[in-house]
Amino acid sequence: MLAASAAATAVYLLLTAVALLSVVCPPLRALASHGKTRVSQNASKGEEGTLARRLWHFMVHGLTVSKRRFADFYAVGIVAILATVFATIASDASESGSAVVLLSNRQWLPTLLILAHLIRRYCECRWIQQSGASSRMHLAGYLLGIVHYLCLPFVVVPPSPHPLACTDDLESDGICNIDSGTDGVQYTTTDALTTIVCIYFQYQQHRHHVILANLRGEKSKTAYSLPVGSWFEYVSCPHYLSEIAIYVTFALLLDNAQHAAGNDNDSRDWIAQQTVKVASWLGLSGEKCIDVATAIFNARHWVLLLWVATNLAISARRTHLWYHENIVAYPRSRKRLIPFVW
Repeated sequence: MLAASAAATAVYLLLTAVALLSVVCPPLRALASHGKTRVSQNASKGEEGTLARRLWHFMVHGLTVSKRRFADFYAVGIVAILATVFATIASDASESGSAVVLLSNRQWLPTLLILAHLIRRYCECRWIQQSGASSRMHLAGYLLGIVHYLCLPFVVVPPSPHPLACTDDLESDGICNIDSGTDGVQYTTTDALTTIVCIYFQYQQHRHHVILANLRGEKSKTAYSLPVGSWFEYVSCPHYLSEIAIYVTFALLLDNAQHAAGNDNDSRDWIAQQTVKVASWLGLSGEKCIDVATAIFNARHWVLLLWVATNLAISARRTHLWYHENIVAYPRSRKRLIPFVW
């Protein structure tokens, strides 16, 4: 689990770097765009010419899948999280020898909220959002989306409660006592308020997805109209703003749970060992890298937020630009993502 969590954190850092690079690198931008923001004005160019030019044209414009496949992302996320949850519970039961696992870990709250978020988004993609046949995304972007949701469980699903202390003789009901440092699950007022905020932004994202879906009736499945109403009066992408806010609440809940659990010496020792190996291979000083690696690993939920916020901010910028270029009299006062700011 530690190795998978470290790998997932590294993947999110890499994805963030690639997303930022796509801002200044046209080929990456072409691969990352989807739907209405996909580069289409030069789609006919390259169909004739040298073999290399035709091959490049095919790689950029031919290797695409329908945007309706967005539902696959959330299906993969749901299955991955459930599989990881069941594997974690089974591991706990196996180690303790008990038939029932006592889940006394506050980190299960954000896990359940994320699972609810993925189920909602899957339902929206299947039965609410309407993508036309011409709405495409590049295969590379599709595969990166799959990678994101495959990595997600290793950041949000809690490891086995630590330390795990079982008595020699199990309790009469078969439950092993878990020494989590607290008397059961102790949620705070901050946890409650953060959960309420999370649910609020879940509702707002759903609301704005419905507004977008209603713009595209049966007679205009290939047309894009001016979205109006609610937060669309202030920003071009309120659904992206809601998504970022949702991940902020996830990060806060995960951070609170991590601090409540206290220091995990086993994790730090493992990270130190792996860091020394990598640093030695690169010819660097391992001691100087251990603190940095440990800090990044412990902040993996913030790394996840950084990746999501970066990706959606770049997408909001492209969407905002597309609206200004393609919709007459698009409101100039409307910002990209943050009301009155940007």
